[in-house]
Amino acid sequence: MYCKSLELLDFRNFAGLSLQFPDGPIAVLGRNAQGKSNLLESLLALASGRGRSHRLLSELILTAGGRPRPFARIRAEIAARDRQTRLELVFAFAPDADGEPGRRASRRVVVDGKPRRVSSLLGHLNAVHFSPDDIDLLAGSPSERRRFLDVSISQVDPNYVRDLVDYSRVVSQRNALLRELRERRGAAESLGFWDGKLIELGERLVLARRRFVEALNREASIAYRELAGDDQSLSVEYFTAGGESLSALVEFRAREIERGQTLFGPHRDDLAITVDGQSAAAFASRGQQRLVVLSMRLAELEWLSRAAGESPVLLLDDIFSELDPGHREAVIARIPETAQVFVTAADDAQVPVNFRGRADVLRVSAGNADWES
Repeated sequence: MYCKSLELLDFRNFAGLSLQFPDGPIAVLGRNAQGKSNLLESLLALASGRGRSHRLLSELILTAGGRPRPFARIRAEIAARDRQTRLELVFAFAPDADGEPGRRASRRVVVDGKPRRVSSLLGHLNAVHFSPDDIDLLAGSPSERRRFLDVSISQVDPNYVRDLVDYSRVVSQRNALLRELRERRGAAESLGFWDGKLIELGERLVLARRRFVEALNREASIAYRELAGDDQSLSVEYFTAGGESLSALVEFRAREIERGQTLFGPHRDDLAITVDGQSAAAFASRGQQRLVVLSMRLAELEWLSRAAGESPVLLLDDIFSELDPGHREAVIARIPETAQVFVTAADDAQVPVNFRGRADVLRVSAGNADWES
């Protein structure tokens, strides 16, 4: 799978950009704050439906002269093993009560010329994205780790996407009923229908996540030993916060009514990530943490390749800045030769010679990009 072409309009710092891509490795080079990360983020948006996890949708729209443009658009042509797809993703400000552009942005998706739901975007461009912000997978909130699970699985499992959307609706409806019960002291038995739906959908989500984490743990452990070059053991385990059975929900029902929230289920679950049995977030050095997250991304790459039967696009943003030459070479050695990979760097010398020698070079400067001849 690879991205054949990309067009950006008012996306981040790109007022307008049109590129044709080869199906092999691409080195995206340029000084800091020129647009290298934004270019990769546009591909991440096509894969996941949004940019980086911390980014508001409105922040994806170019601001010029102190005023944001009304919308940002990403267009791309994706080539997969058995199909070619034209994708369009638009982020636009919704009008406020006075008809002026508001502060919140919405999304619109077009696939092969036809408007689709945002969730239908998933799976057309499978991608694995690594950036320095990925340290949040360890030190950030559980929601960061749940999003990692959901985005990874959703790229190859449309049933998971549907269950995730339905589950979110059930939690929302159940929370509304819990708040009503708290205020009106109604009969708790009215939760029965929503409890059943929560358990049914939750069990399917947890099962899919556990299968993914089992494979992730196996592959990440192998990758970490190779990258770290020692006998330290990396472990990634799925942690359930409870609520996997109807009896658990009934047991904590009074507490949920008091809080007005569904306190148990996959929307509360987490990952336990350890190195030699100790929390990677609390005890690992920054260098170790970087290798842990990188190992998880390489494991995700391996899992997606097997699940989809072809390599996803690999987006490596500023991956080499904190790695020594030996670790840089080890990372490059684990990238499948069949994968389209984008590697950004502010310093040409950071890019391993054996990668640079076979990569096309794209120079990015001030929101423009040109191929190096």
